[in-house]
Amino acid sequence: MSRREPTSLVIAVRVFPDLKDENRGFDKPKREWHRPEAMLVFDTETRTDRTQRLTFGSYRFIAGGQLVRENLFYGDDLPPKEQRILARHVAIPNAVIPAEDSHDVSLLNARSIRRQTIQECIQRALPAHRV
Repeated sequence: MSRREPTSLVIAVRVFPDLKDENRGFDKPKREWHRPEAMLVFDTETRTDRTQRLTFGSYRFIAGGQLVRENLFYGDDLPPKEQRILARHVAIPNAVIPAEDSHDVSLLNARSIRRQTIQECIQRALPAHRV
């Protein structure tokens, strides 16, 4: 049995600052952080090879502290077999957000969210501005 050497893995961790807990033992930030009125949040998964091609991802559009829209999307070149796996997942009630019975999540290809969805979110977040 051969022993394998440990392999380093770069990871990224996202955090949301909790400014309400002042007893944590660290200094307060010099500038107070405020949640924006509207946020478009993406999370993506990619191939682990050199290309890092998009496999799938999700996005949430939040305005006024309320979830407005959430969808899953897949890379334009994702094989049909993998697209069907995602489609089955989206079709299962409560699969994406178990606590919400009426949560509507669609499966889109990446090309459709690049134009239509992002533009719609921007217009909703900035109704007085022309984008």
